[in-house]
Amino acid sequence: HEHFEMARLVVARHLDMKRMFAIWRVDPPWQPVTKKGQGQRMGGGKGAIDHYVTP
Repeated sequence: HEHFEMARLVVARHLDMKRMFAIWRVDPPWQPVTKKGQGQRMGGGKGAIDHYVTP
């Protein structure tokens, strides 16, 4: 999540905000990706949230 913020700040330094029409923004990751533990047997429901992604 922090690397998105750092990229946004670096790009914003090089943009002239007074002449821009729209605000430039990066959507934060919001979609959870689940993953079951290694060695788990099939079944038993959906796995725990492993990380978040931006689709």
